[in-house]
Amino acid sequence: MAPGFFGAAVLVLATALYTQANLLFWLFGLGAGAAAFALLHGSLVLRRLEATRVRPGRCVAGAPLSLGYTLRNRGRLACLSLRVRELGDAAEVDALPWAWVPQVRPGAAVLAEATGPAPGRGERRLTAFEVSTTFPLGLFRRSRVFEQEDVLRVLPGVTPLAPRLVARAARPLPGPDGVAARVAPGVEGDFYGSRGYRPGDPLRTLDWKRSARQGELMVRELARPEPPRVVVLLDLRSPEGGAADRADAEAAEAAIRVAASLVARAHAGGFRVGLHAAGVSMPGFTPHHALAHRDRLLAALGRLDLSAPPPAADPSPRVLHDVTVRVCPAAATPGEPAAAVLCFAATGGRNPRPVAAEGPVAQAVAVAAAGPAAARAHAVAEGTR
Repeated sequence: MAPGFFGAAVLVLATALYTQANLLFWLFGLGAGAAAFALLHGSLVLRRLEATRVRPGRCVAGAPLSLGYTLRNRGRLACLSLRVRELGDAAEVDALPWAWVPQVRPGAAVLAEATGPAPGRGERRLTAFEVSTTFPLGLFRRSRVFEQEDVLRVLPGVTPLAPRLVARAARPLPGPDGVAARVAPGVEGDFYGSRGYRPGDPLRTLDWKRSARQGELMVRELARPEPPRVVVLLDLRSPEGGAADRADAEAAEAAIRVAASLVARAHAGGFRVGLHAAGVSMPGFTPHHALAHRDRLLAALGRLDLSAPPPAADPSPRVLHDVTVRVCPAAATPGEPAAAVLCFAATGGRNPRPVAAEGPVAQAVAVAAAGPAAARAHAVAEGTR
């Protein structure tokens, strides 16, 4: 009950008993009746209300988030001024938006949307939500809890990166048209070579003249341009070789954001993308180019738990050999936003080296990685890391 109404009712009742004024008794009875009606009305309308949460999809940290709820009124009274909000841990619930529904008519269904900025990256378990109302008069708050388990997956924030930056991280280096100079055997294009027939090869690829000369079936292989690959290593190890300093979580989040930006931009540029991690538990991904593959990489970055114990072993030498760009947190600087360092591999994929501090590429790194989360890539001179 609203404190003001309760205090006024006590004051009116006390005055009526002292003065024995009929008007005050009537006024107190009117207020008590209104309070009883408000309490009974809220309980009745919520009893016949059905509510389900629309299964949430993936969202990006800092981007608009929309949570949907379907409300269906099975009763004969209209449900007015409804508020829908999630229940759970106070810190996580406060970061989620809530929805307000002005009216649900009898027998009708309404889709309510709670919109607001998405919280930080990670997976959040949604166990229950609450529908409440203070109608009428706003004296009592009646609520009903609906239990429904879902998982809200928040991907790390992604900011646009300059194409020159991604091209520098690609191996082999792309040509003028964005396609690698190296080719691989395929089923279309220019002549690449010949090989022996294998069961399942299309008959149209048989080279009959060469087969007659060799005395066995030979197949023509055609040249297929092989797209460049970008293999990202998210390195959260401390300089001593252990786990990254958990107190510097902002720098680690900046590195995760930059790694996600590289993955998204490289996929958009037509590159095959791979992802590995050091200093934090995450499965490795070999280079591929597919929308589902990109989503798996971003989801893996979104699930990273910086508070979990680091893996006992570092990535294998073979994995490190394939890495084309390394992303690691920069040393924290007082008064400066969290930063990440990009280290590009030398030609051939060996000996990752820091990006040069001067030139258009370094400038593109610093500008492109800046975003709502105050994450920016910090270019350092060669040999400083």
